[in-house]
Amino acid sequence: MVEKTASPKPKRLLRGRFLVISILFHVILAVVATYLVVQTFMPRPPSFKPGPPAPRNREVEHKIDMVKKQNTMSAPMQTKRITSTGLSKVVLPEMPDVASPEPATPTTMAGMGAPAAGFGMGKIGGGDGAAGGGSPFFGLRDSGAGLEGTFYDFKREAKDRSVDKVPPFDQIVDRFTTGAWGPKNFKNFQSPVKLYGKTFLFPAIRDTEAGKAFQAPETAPGGWLAHYVGMIVPPENGTYRFVGFGDNVMIVKLDTALVLDASDKGYTKRRREAGGGIDFPAKKSTPIFFGTWFTLRKGDPKRMEVVVGDEGGIFCAGLFLQKQGVKYEQGARGVPNLPLFKIGSLNDAQKKAFGQYLPAGAFEGPSFSTRPGGGPLGGL
Repeated sequence: MVEKTASPKPKRLLRGRFLVISILFHVILAVVATYLVVQTFMPRPPSFKPGPPAPRNREVEHKIDMVKKQNTMSAPMQTKRITSTGLSKVVLPEMPDVASPEPATPTTMAGMGAPAAGFGMGKIGGGDGAAGGGSPFFGLRDSGAGLEGTFYDFKREAKDRSVDKVPPFDQIVDRFTTGAWGPKNFKNFQSPVKLYGKTFLFPAIRDTEAGKAFQAPETAPGGWLAHYVGMIVPPENGTYRFVGFGDNVMIVKLDTALVLDASDKGYTKRRREAGGGIDFPAKKSTPIFFGTWFTLRKGDPKRMEVVVGDEGGIFCAGLFLQKQGVKYEQGARGVPNLPLFKIGSLNDAQKKAFGQYLPAGAFEGPSFSTRPGGGPLGGL
């Protein structure tokens, strides 16, 4: 009897199933591994949507820049110099009221200019002027009354046209007072009249009064100089020095020597000795300066030149004479208790008017005289 052998078919079937299961298992494992890798290492998409970029608005940026500029400004902008001949709208402090020596209203003579507004100076002439009228601070029309003064406006040309560009005032003063004094380097407006100064005291007035006194009332504030020149004759021997103040300009020369720069800003850049300050009602703390010593001999003439001027606003200046050995003291308002420099004698009305500002000793001391030959320099 022949035995039948077992068929291998079931074994093959099991092997096939096992292979399929193994393949599926590896496929699933690969899918799971791929998913884990993707989740772990790949960047996730953002969970928000960014808004559109802010529009650039030039107008907004300009406003912001302007605000920054305004916040960082620490001082007002400086204005440019005015080259127009029109009157400047400058608000000035009130002028002090001073009792007039005479009840009569001061009059304005032809060629004399108007008296200082607000000062109530009244008539202080009494025969010294061209027709015996008032005596303004800037001088008289009488050619024998003192140093001959000429007014210069550096904002205008000689033909009364405004200049294109007004030089800085310190340059004007420097060029005017360097070498032979006078505006040789300028071709500027000169006053139509000459005034003659016996004294030099200006107790705080509007600087436009200078143009009015020299018959140039249309002169705008600032940028002007008045130059006085002549021959003075000392009445006695002595060693002296000038003491003065100026806001802005008071400069004096004897012959060829500059003997005083009492300008508040020291335009000539000389080393100076200070002597306190003066307080007028409309002008506070104007500094006083001493000049250099010089010797005079009786009857020996000296050429003397005085320059006054202003940058604009309130103008004040004064010139006194100190003799060597005489102690310097200050009077009321800090005014030097020294003789006022003067040519000739002052009458009672003048003394009373000036005496409102000066100490008692202001009218003592030498009175100089003048003589021909000290007129303006050639070419002026």
